[in-house]
Amino acid sequence: MKANDLDSAIEQSHAALGAILKGDPSGYQALYSDAEDVTLGNPFGPYACGRQKVEATLAGAASHYRDGEVTAMSLSLLKSVGQASLVDDAMLPS
Repeated sequence: MKANDLDSAIEQSHAALGAILKGDPSGYQALYSDAEDVTLGNPFGPYACGRQKVEATLAGAASHYRDGEVTAMSLSLLKSVGQASLVDDAMLPS
């Protein structure tokens, strides 16, 4: 992955988190795989497996928020050929 592609992916992820805190799950839904083995774990429920369940779970998570804002801070970014791992810390509204 090129640096600008990775930067773009990180920006999209941060924008999706900002949108979900305003009640809009579509940003995250667009980032998840269309494959039926896609899996999501989130703080509002059990793991969701499969595209339809992941979309429903993201919508359920978004329903907890309306006017939230997020402060995200990248703590660690490790890159190697064809792979990257990012650890973010986000402060969410209570």
